Amino acid sequence: MHLIEKMADSGVDALSLDSLKSGVDLTEVAKRVNKNTMIMGNINPVGTILSGKPNEVKDEVIELLKSMDSFENFILSAGCDLPQNVPLENINSFMKTGKKYRIQ
Repeated sequence: MHLIEKMADSGVDALSLDSLKSGVDLTEVAKRVNKNTMIMGNINPVGTILSGKPNEVKDEVIELLKSMDSFENFILSAGCDLPQNVPLENINSFMKTGKKYRIQ
């Protein structure tokens, strides 16, 4: 969090950041960067998406999307990569929930 402004001021188009569980408050980031800087934020790839159930993944995705609802420069992300043993049902839940959220 202490480098957010420096990263954004470097001229990047987007910042890909960790989850709240890793200490990154995406709503705070969104308040601190230019609205033209995209914020890619994630569901922890080794958290619920790895060890939870599809409905828990859905709830976590909705919670994140709701918290970022007022920021048009937000892109939902699952982190840099997913572990090989993430259940396919959880990936499907993540994708379906993310796609469906803005359409409602």
